[in-house]
Amino acid sequence: MNTLQIAHLLSKILGNKGINYYVCASNELHEIKLKKDIKKTKFVCIVNSDESSSQGTHWLCFLKKSDTVLEFFDSMGLNVDSYGKYFTDFVNRMNCHFQFSRVRIQSLNSSLCGEYCLYYVLRRIEGPNFDEVLSTMTINFHRNDEIVTEYIFRLVKRERCLKKKFRIIVVFKLVKI
Repeated sequence: MNTLQIAHLLSKILGNKGINYYVCASNELHEIKLKKDIKKTKFVCIVNSDESSSQGTHWLCFLKKSDTVLEFFDSMGLNVDSYGKYFTDFVNRMNCHFQFSRVRIQSLNSSLCGEYCLYYVLRRIEGPNFDEVLSTMTINFHRNDEIVTEYIFRLVKRERCLKKKFRIIVVFKLVKI
C-alpha cells in the first residue's frame, strides 16, 4: 500500500470518530502538530521506516487511544529503538507510558506491512485491547497474511471507499497468497 491509499482508508474509517490520523515518512514525524495538551490527544500515525526522499520500505504504527499510553505496532516485532532517532524522539515527545508489540507476525517475504498496520489500528478502534488484537494472529505467517488481507478486503468492500484500481490490488494479493 502507498501513502495515499492508507490515508484515504483512514479518512473514511476514522473521520467521524474524533481521532486524528497521520500518514508520513520517518523524517516527518517531528512535523506532526498535536493539540497543545498532548496527554489528551487521541491519534493514529502510520509511518514509513524510510525518509521521504526514499521509496519506502516498511510501515509502522503509533496509536494513542488513551490519555496515558502510546502504542507502537510493528508487524516484525521490533522495538521503536530499531528504527532510529526520528522514532525515539517522537516517543519521548509524547511523555507517557509506552507499549509495543514484541512478536513478529509477518513473514520476511510479505509486502503487507501497510495492511498489517491498518488491521491493527482498525481492530483497536473496534475495542479489543492491544494483546487481544495481537492474539488474533498465529505462528503461521502465511495464515496471518490471509487474516489481514481478508479483513482489509472486507472493509474496503463494505465501505466502498477506494477506487476500483485499489480493489484490484487487494484481490491480486488475495490470489497471490
